[in-house]
Amino acid sequence: MLFALLFTGVEILKHPLKAQGSYLNQVSSLSAKCIHSRRVSSCKDALRKAESFQLYASSKGRYSCQTRLLGLQADLIMIILNSPRSKALSLTMLSDLQKTCKYL
Repeated sequence: MLFALLFTGVEILKHPLKAQGSYLNQVSSLSAKCIHSRRVSSCKDALRKAESFQLYASSKGRYSCQTRLLGLQADLIMIILNSPRSKALSLTMLSDLQKTCKYL
């Protein structure tokens, strides 16, 4: 699994235009699905995509975006661990992420 995350991260670095917009949309969509359904498989998909995107954000020096992605990843992990989470708080975090990473 670590190899898959690293490989995906390398692919984003090679193809930055792929990462713009579409990657943010994918992270947002998968994360929203996880937050609403609380299905482990959905959350793992969102976590993998968020990890790749945060590596890309880091490589571009977009640390505020990277920080929000790391926060989202922590939230997704807590959902996977079945920890009580507020959907409203998670969705607010996701909205903030979309605004911060919009132009990456």
